[in-house]
Amino acid sequence: MSIITREELVGGLVREIKEDYVGLWQVVAGLAGDVGVLDPGERRRDAMLVVAKLLEHGLRPGALTTKDGFIYWPETGSKEILARIEREWDALGHEPHLLDSICWFNEAPK
Repeated sequence: MSIITREELVGGLVREIKEDYVGLWQVVAGLAGDVGVLDPGERRRDAMLVVAKLLEHGLRPGALTTKDGFIYWPETGSKEILARIEREWDALGHEPHLLDSICWFNEAPK
């Protein structure tokens, strides 16, 4: 039984971006804990759908570094971004988590 819907998860992440970066790990954790998606394969599929919605809301992925702060990925198209996340998730070999998030999201650069 879900506590919130996928749409509510997206809305919460979009609101959170106003105060802090959002990691892909938070998408996965939100799907597991808040939405109640227990199957890892379904969670991965749903994570890609949530990421697509985040992109529609103007968020863009990148990396957080201690030296340079947030560095946007060079990919800007949704298909390219989703394909990169899929590739990196495959290479990671497990679900993203706080210390291994694959990417973080921030508002698109102006």
